[in-house]
Amino acid sequence: GYATRDFRAIAPHFGTLAGLRALGDSLHARGMVLVLDVIVNHMGDLIDSASPGYPTFSATGYTPRWTNAAKRHAGFFDDLTRFHANGGIQNWVDPDQVLGELFSLDDLRTEDTAVRAELAAIATFLIDSTDCDGFRLDTVKHVEMGFWQTWAPAVHAAAAARGKARFFLFGEVFDGSDAKCASYTGTSGGGPFKLDAITHYPLYFAKTPLVGGEKRGGGKATGTRRARRGG
Repeated sequence: GYATRDFRAIAPHFGTLAGLRALGDSLHARGMVLVLDVIVNHMGDLIDSASPGYPTFSATGYTPRWTNAAKRHAGFFDDLTRFHANGGIQNWVDPDQVLGELFSLDDLRTEDTAVRAELAAIATFLIDSTDCDGFRLDTVKHVEMGFWQTWAPAVHAAAAARGKARFFLFGEVFDGSDAKCASYTGTSGGGPFKLDAITHYPLYFAKTPLVGGEKRGGGKATGTRRARRGG
């Protein structure tokens, strides 16, 4: 779910890993694919701070604590140092607030090498456990670019080693700029290959005024292309 506590388990009300694997098998038998919705930016809201000023965003950060000592994240993430403690996001266009909490959700320290390695291992676990064919990735722009340049190649490589050379990574970049959205795909802007594609929010922002909504996010839709791997 959106407020994950354990990346290697399914909340009982959603079912079981075995049931999800069975769904994947059934889809594959029909020539269809299974895509999982995956979040690497944050986990559920189990951490806060008693420091003065919290939860107002602070670039210098606060002293974190478990809100309830009996409710903590599982395994590797049962460790406050795995998370940012900078308070909530107040300015959605301030790049420094990539460290902030999205609606109070616990923001992962995705710049940390150990956190990156664990999230890559979790992705591999999900591929092995469910035989899925791709991930739809949430809150992409709330994670630093260096993460995607490290994590995405690792996931593509792990999938390819399991016979899934076309494993598909696409993400949500909630922004009206084609350039901003495209920067998370392929080798745009230089560096290693990142995501295969993004959902085209520039088109959404361009069309919304036409159907009576309010345009937000800026930018003009010019047709963000899907990135291609291997030629």
